[in-house]
Amino acid sequence: IQDRVCTMPDWQRRIYDTLAKTGETQETLAYQQKMRLACTHPCLLLPGGRLVMGAHNEMVAKFKGLIEVLLECGIENREGEMPHRCVLFVQFKKTLNILDKVFFPEQFPKLKYKMLEGSMSLSARQRAINAFNSEKDITVMIATTKVGGVGIDLTGADTVIFVEHDW
Repeated sequence: IQDRVCTMPDWQRRIYDTLAKTGETQETLAYQQKMRLACTHPCLLLPGGRLVMGAHNEMVAKFKGLIEVLLECGIENREGEMPHRCVLFVQFKKTLNILDKVFFPEQFPKLKYKMLEGSMSLSARQRAINAFNSEKDITVMIATTKVGGVGIDLTGADTVIFVEHDW
């Protein structure tokens, strides 16, 4: 078990610091959730979960760290089997959407992955799990902690990465 320290780029730090100075009571769950969202990616704070990317040339800290960890695990931007297979857990569905719609298509466009999220039917979830466990060229499973945390069998993975903690 290891933690990865990720230093925010200046633009992300400014957004985080601005939120910290809003005067909102720091003890509220809403405030704490906003701060966690800002740490993952400031676009998660936008209404409706809009994905606004590319406003800054420098990638957010957590995604830089995620790239480093994936590469250290031998997971590369290519097709076929990799030396390791992993499950990425996130707390927020918005983060899952960014990984699915932006991060993997831009950073690892050739990589095959599956996704588990709450709106999927039980049969769709089971198909994704079965595919991940049996098809060795599917290298990554991304899931929310609520969906992927209990009662599923992801024995195809030898590595677990928590992008966002929910404790």
